[in-house]
Amino acid sequence: MKLKLNLNNYLKAEKFNDFLDVQKEVFPLLEKKKDLFCQSPTGTGKTLAYLLPILNQIEKDKKGVEIVIIVPTNELVQQLKNQLLKINKYFAFDFFAITKNLDYEREKNKYQKRAKIIISTIEKIFSLQKKNPIDYKTLKYLIVDEVDMIYHFKQLDLVKDFIDNLNLKNKITYAFFSATLTEDLQNKIRKSFKINPDVIDLNSLLEKKININLVKIFDNDKLKSLKNLLQSDKINPYFVIIFTNKNTEVKKIYDFLIDNNFKNIRYFNSNLNPRQRKQIFTEIKNEKIIYLVTTDLYARGLDFSGVSHIINYDLPVDLNYFKHRIGRTNRVDDLKGKIYLLNDPKDQKKINLIKIKNRNLTFKN
Repeated sequence: MKLKLNLNNYLKAEKFNDFLDVQKEVFPLLEKKKDLFCQSPTGTGKTLAYLLPILNQIEKDKKGVEIVIIVPTNELVQQLKNQLLKINKYFAFDFFAITKNLDYEREKNKYQKRAKIIISTIEKIFSLQKKNPIDYKTLKYLIVDEVDMIYHFKQLDLVKDFIDNLNLKNKITYAFFSATLTEDLQNKIRKSFKINPDVIDLNSLLEKKININLVKIFDNDKLKSLKNLLQSDKINPYFVIIFTNKNTEVKKIYDFLIDNNFKNIRYFNSNLNPRQRKQIFTEIKNEKIIYLVTTDLYARGLDFSGVSHIINYDLPVDLNYFKHRIGRTNRVDDLKGKIYLLNDPKDQKKINLIKIKNRNLTFKN
């Protein structure tokens, strides 16, 4: 794909030497306005795979929204916003990332008249369209990132309702992305949106061989076992993410580690307000955090670089999320991290299911 000069200047500034596999696959399809499903492992370059080709086709001299990007959480909205701000230094365009109502009140003129791209969760886009409708007649692309999580939140129908309510006469291009875009979900999307997309599946090609270290639970005490692991000579931490299933467990693990004199530790869950969440991301970026305790939903899709260890305090309820957890480390151009699972004997059936679905994973004691 031939990129505009300013986009190439951005890539040079960011030291991109070549496009990644997922980008090479996605670019020509979006350029030709083909509907698509893209399944590719976490950390393989999916975000730029859709941003670059759609930015390359923006008509900056014309008014109207051309692109809507829907993601499942405010943190992912902010992450995309930061990415676009970097690109905007070289290739100027108006976009609007809605993370809260204040965004709209402060910048509603941009939202209503100038934005070429709108990024948000579907709830906020849908709500704003009801209160302050704008004309989407120039819409060309609808990008849905982390679509399996949006489906998990039971919001896929809301995406369809939003599009239906626009009564568009022009054909728009749909693109759905995730590391786990199952065949069942693909069929649901096909039926709901009445599309027949091209399918890009790079999981088997790009997934690396990964070892999962099983850690025996000491005296049936998970917290003590976690402490023993973190204090052992097996762990020389740089940035450790500890995953668990519930918000209550997040705080419980955090308090326990604080009580046992662990330093530079934070937790991340739904009880934090937007200011606190933003502060945590700033501290991660500035390398002030060594241990982060969180759930799948609040670390999903976020670009944490330099993760040295992933510790699974327990297995996720939805086993597909395990792939997203371990994808937080061993990313493209990232350091080689280690992955651990506190091994409850009751989890053996789940581990067997994970092995069947993920041939690249090896579990060892």
